[in-house]
Amino acid sequence: MEKIKSLLNKISSLLKNKFVKILLYIGTFLLFFVLTVVVYVLIMNSPVKMKKDKVAFQVKRGMHVKRLSVSLKNKRLIKSKFLFYALARMKKLQRKLVPGYYYIKKGMSTTDIVNVFANKKFIKIKIMIPEGLTNLEIAERLEKEKLFSKQEFLHVVSDTKFLRKIGINAPTAEGYLFPATYVFPYGVTPKQFIAKMVKNFRKITGSLESSNSRLSFHQKIILASLVEGETYIKEERPKIAAVYLNRLKIRKLLQACITVKYIKMSEIINLRKQIKTLKKKLKNEKNENEKRRLKRNIKILNKRATVITYRDLKRESRFNTYINPGLPPGPVCNPGLASIKAAFSPDKNNYKFFFWHKGNQHHIFSRTYRSHLNKLNRMRARLGIRN
Repeated sequence: MEKIKSLLNKISSLLKNKFVKILLYIGTFLLFFVLTVVVYVLIMNSPVKMKKDKVAFQVKRGMHVKRLSVSLKNKRLIKSKFLFYALARMKKLQRKLVPGYYYIKKGMSTTDIVNVFANKKFIKIKIMIPEGLTNLEIAERLEKEKLFSKQEFLHVVSDTKFLRKIGINAPTAEGYLFPATYVFPYGVTPKQFIAKMVKNFRKITGSLESSNSRLSFHQKIILASLVEGETYIKEERPKIAAVYLNRLKIRKLLQACITVKYIKMSEIINLRKQIKTLKKKLKNEKNENEKRRLKRNIKILNKRATVITYRDLKRESRFNTYINPGLPPGPVCNPGLASIKAAFSPDKNNYKFFFWHKGNQHHIFSRTYRSHLNKLNRMRARLGIRN
């Protein structure tokens, strides 16, 4: 008991010492300050209330971290611009900041948002452009993917001033938009998208050697687009390229179906949309009579979208190779590498005719029109097809 009293007396005497009192005051203040900072950080670092699940936020080129913190606060994506700035400085964010669009998701703390920028997790868009699409079809696809409107894209691919800047001396970029899978940052513009595709085209075609010296580079791309539109079989492409060259040599009409399809492409796209709408209705329809009607209409529209009629062959257009001699004035689609290679290095043969064999699913080639007709008639007889 005496020991406890002695200890208390010592503490009491220490507290009477002014120096110790100052130390206690400072210690209490520091503890209060640290607790205040901790509470502030915990509150200010907590996520803001967001109506949407995520928001696309743009970091502009050359944007400073201080301006970034103000912009985030103004858009109510963080609670404190000061905390964001302090955390960003600790992460050395200014050195790592990459321009682009970033997703700020619901439930993200300020620390999480700093990490999104520091880890360069900007939004990327992956899009696949198949071989053989026309500019119009690509525009439709990009509009569907919500990259930009069809009109925006079609305006840029026909902007001759812009096309000259990227090395295309033609009325449109048709034929020069190389089909591939592309990855772009969110917010890409039509000009950036097209420039990237053309750059890819130049990279691919720049190393190609050509045994076809009769045509200019642009004419070879036109030929490649015809080949692309006529077959998907890789081995047949050099043969078909040779057929067109052989017909050009004797000044015979090319009669390429793809050129007629190109002329009626807008109509085909509208028919495809109608078919898609009817298929959705068919999926939800329960009435059997209505189902049969929808199926019948789909079949009719599908035939109009895929079959080329004799009336189509007579359509007035400079692109119609059934009525105009020589190559069409420009490419009729954007060909892939196999078709470009076929146009640059066609097969050496004397074939001047070919047709699609519906049974064997490949093309049949002939040197003379008589042989062509005989083979065509034999196929029709074998498959029971009426003339």
